[in-house]
Amino acid sequence: MSSAEEPERGKPVLAITNVTGEPQPFELDLRPIGRPRTPWRDLLSRATRKPDKGILAFKVKPYGVTWLQPA
Repeated sequence: MSSAEEPERGKPVLAITNVTGEPQPFELDLRPIGRPRTPWRDLLSRATRKPDKGILAFKVKPYGVTWLQPA
């Protein structure tokens, strides 16, 4: 996982890459970064992912790439 900041609006962008041929679980505790209830938007698929109790969790497809930004 890597992160960067969008230059225009200052929103963080998280890039998650699965480099295996199997689906991989991904979990991120959003509480330490002060965004425990913030939904995150997948910039590639436009899907919205909502955290549960401050944890953003989902599976990353085999060889999949996900770029997330706070919605």
